Amino acid sequence: MIIFKKQYEKARTGTASMEADEDLKALIDEAMALVERAGQGVKGERSPVTMIEKIQISDTTKLVQKLIMDIDRDVKKGRPYDKDREKLKNAVLALRTSIDNILG
Repeated sequence: MIIFKKQYEKARTGTASMEADEDLKALIDEAMALVERAGQGVKGERSPVTMIEKIQISDTTKLVQKLIMDIDRDVKKGRPYDKDREKLKNAVLALRTSIDNILG
């Protein structure tokens, strides 16, 4: 999955973070915080992260970024974004779990 950095940066500061309801704003903020945390890598004392764990976190992070971009695009165009919101909730839960279990 290819994520274009400029598109993600626009989505981070874009319409969804301004015009969406409070629940969606909080969800997007949490998702962006988790993406940043995943980028920091292992912080605690732990055995080295395996290749499978790296791929798992990388794929989940990219999914969260894509969903943030999709929601931003839907909000800008006035489309319903309920399906993407549910997908983002599930992806955030998966990323949070991966970070807690792998990156510590």
